[in-house]
Amino acid sequence: MATIRPVICLVAALSLAACADADDRADRTARFGNGVFGEAPTPAPAAPEEPKGSPAPAPQAALPTRGQVVINEVAAKGDPVDWIELFNVDTHPVDLSGWTFVDDVTAEPPGAGTFPQGTVIQPGQFLQVEVSDEASGFKLAGDEELILFDADGQVADAVDWSDGDSPAGGSLARIPDGIGHFRPMARATPAAQNTGG
Repeated sequence: MATIRPVICLVAALSLAACADADDRADRTARFGNGVFGEAPTPAPAAPEEPKGSPAPAPQAALPTRGQVVINEVAAKGDPVDWIELFNVDTHPVDLSGWTFVDDVTAEPPGAGTFPQGTVIQPGQFLQVEVSDEASGFKLAGDEELILFDADGQVADAVDWSDGDSPAGGSLARIPDGIGHFRPMARATPAAQNTGG
């Protein structure tokens, strides 16, 4: 089972007016060496040092591992590689540690991409993930399905498409983001709002 190292694309759905044109977006989604596209996340601020002799800080509450995270866009004929985009529709961050995505639940053994510990998607954020033999253990095809499982093995979302639904240079995308039906788009919108058709 392949393990991927996702990078959260810090593109809030509500700040879509600030989305750059396609050339700028292509620059921002340059491939990282870890099989994921997008901008590097802002490092978490360092915890303040506790004065010596003070009581230990209270443990932080764990982030939810269930939430409204959906498959938002699929580029089955991606350039240079296939990719999927997840979107957090929820109002709180969701911990994706141990979540998986597969293209065929009947395969022996099933190819699966697995999100490592500490992978978190913030509310209103996109997460673009490479889908390739090297990054996730499988590639997407023209007539395909993709299933997203949470860490407990429950189906979080799924999409099935036919040949031509995700054209070269384009994608199959939810319009509007997160809640709409999937529609073929002539131009993919990685890590940005899905618009047009």
